[in-house]
This record gives sequence, structure tokens and C-alpha cells, in this order.
Amino acid sequence: MRESAATIARKEESPRFQRIKKELLSSRVHLCPERAYLITDYFKHHYDPKEPMAVRKAKALRYLLQHKSVRIYPDELIVGNIGSQRISAIIQPELSGVFMATDLLWIDKRKTTPLLISWRDRLRLLFGVFPYWLFRNMPVRAFSGHRRELLRYILEQLKAAYYLINEAGGIGHFLPNYEKMLRLGVKGYLELMEGKDG
Repeated sequence: MRESAATIARKEESPRFQRIKKELLSSRVHLCPERAYLITDYFKHHYDPKEPMAVRKAKALRYLLQHKSVRIYPDELIVGNIGSQRISAIIQPELSGVFMATDLLWIDKRKTTPLLISWRDRLRLLFGVFPYWLFRNMPVRAFSGHRRELLRYILEQLKAAYYLINEAGGIGHFLPNYEKMLRLGVKGYLELMEGKDG
């Protein structure tokens, strides 16, 4: 009889799991610029503005996944990471990540959630990435013709007075069914979805 995930979770942690947990808890959080570089490169040099936005985003994602660095850490069985460091925060300049430019110079010194990033990367973001997105990011497009509302939005982002879980923050809270994924595999999941709408 197969054990349920709840039964497995109640068992004692394996030495491998303990090592991963210790490594994660002792790692500092880095601000990873890799995604920002790749998305900016794609939109600067490879995208067709005549294509529908959904197609442009899909092609940008493909470009990102084809060029993103891959790191597999010791003891991992399920691999993959959002950023180039063990624990990373990413920058999404096409959404509202441009507004973090004001925080970038002292982001490693702030009291709450300091993020490590090299000065070389900070300068590359400030002079190479953010200028490109300054008038192309989502809030600027969304508030087109509404300068007052855009200014209010920017000030709110800079003060961090409001915390929104939305596309502007680039946050996704979706937990996959790992047990099912491991049982079916990617091909099995794709076969399961074949012909279904939505």
C-alpha cells in the first residue's frame, strides 16, 4: 500500500533532507539580476512588436529558459531554482521592478530582508536594464494618459505602504501536486491535459 504525503511528512527527516534544510537556512538571500538581463536582451533584440502580447511573453519565457543558468545543488532530487543563487529574489523590470532602482544602492544594508548583489550587477541594472524599461514597464503602460495616478502608484511602490499580491509584484502562489507529478511524470501530466480547455 502506498503511503500518503501526510504519512511520509510525519516520519523522521532523512539525513539528506537535514543537510538540504541546514544549507537553505544558513544561506543568505541574493538579488539575482539574471532574469532581468535575459528578458531585457530578448525584448531589445529578438521580439516582434506586431505579435500579440501573449505570444511575445511566451517567446520571452522560451528565451529565458533556453539561456538561464542551471545549478544542481548537492543532495537535490527535485531541482530548479528561480534565481542563480541558492536563495534568490528576482527582478522583473517589465512589471514594476524598475521602481526598485531607488533601493538598489543600499539593498544589502537595509534592516528588513537585505539582499546581496555585486556592485557590478547593480551598475549594469542601473545603466543597462532599468533605462530600457523606464517607459515600457507595466504601470507606465497601464496608467498611460493618467499621470497623476501613475505618480501615486510610483510613490506607493517606493514607500512600500501597500503590499499587493498581483502581477505587478510578479508573485505566483501556486503549489503543484508534487506527488502526482512524480507519479505521472511530465509526459503523463501532458497526456492528462490533452484536449482539456482552461
